[in-house]
Amino acid sequence: MGSKKNLFIIIISALCLISLTQAQEYRPQFEYSEEEAKLYRMPIKQITPKDGIWTGHVIAYGHYIKPPYKFEIREDTFLFVNNVQIYPTLISKVSIAWEEELEKRALETYKRSGVYMDRVEYLFDLARSVYREITLNKSRSAAIDSLYSIFKNDTLLKKILAEITITPIGESDATLCLDLHLPGYGGPDNIPAPVMTTFYLNPPEPPFLMPKTEEERIALAKEWVEKLVKEYEEGLKRGEILEVSSFRRIPCTYGSGRRILQMVKILRSSQNFEEKCLKLKQLHVVDEKEILYNYTSKEWPTLEDLKQWEDK
Repeated sequence: MGSKKNLFIIIISALCLISLTQAQEYRPQFEYSEEEAKLYRMPIKQITPKDGIWTGHVIAYGHYIKPPYKFEIREDTFLFVNNVQIYPTLISKVSIAWEEELEKRALETYKRSGVYMDRVEYLFDLARSVYREITLNKSRSAAIDSLYSIFKNDTLLKKILAEITITPIGESDATLCLDLHLPGYGGPDNIPAPVMTTFYLNPPEPPFLMPKTEEERIALAKEWVEKLVKEYEEGLKRGEILEVSSFRRIPCTYGSGRRILQMVKILRSSQNFEEKCLKLKQLHVVDEKEILYNYTSKEWPTLEDLKQWEDK
């Protein structure tokens, strides 16, 4: 039961994150606050190496990192670029508060919805054996019909079930999606929470085995970080942006250098705080406030330095 509860809380945390994001978009609050700024500010100590990658751009915790870019793995599992730790990402005060709010909402939702999710888990276990038996003895279509009957006719599940979809995949498997109106969950539009699972005729092998020893764990983590370095280096060489945020566990490369030109124009404009927030959100930055509250004109390149990106 404990593992199921933890899994459910993880799922609900992710759903609450979506809900909070939607709520923020639904009722945006973009007033400048010095008290809020203290929560967002992330001091860093970047250095500029003599050699490295000159193309692309790196934004870390709202700061522009000056090229060339050089990655360094420390203690096997920590990744730095120009002396700034980017993986695992550093956590700001506001991101800690954000995660605490997510966990609080997840626990509150679990208290209201735990009995329903326990029932869903029970039905999943039942449906897996039913699906395999009927598919082997009759057909997949007959098995899918039985699954619909199991979930649609369950008295407890009926109270929260908004929609059920079962889709055949491959030659013999099927994916089920339940849209549930869970008590205590819902964004501004009361969007149902999706819960998905796949029914396999022959369950696949686990994608990877969990490490059994500390040495195996470190080796696996080191391999992962080395893959990240390769991905980030290739992205920067293509002229992409590497964005590191305290709100995102793993940094990502995206877009083109021209987006930096647009960001600089916004940051250096005479627009007020709210207008700049809205403009940066239109560029789909991870968190516009992290950039605005950490912005210093000396740190970011000038428009003249970025003219090379105007036509790209």
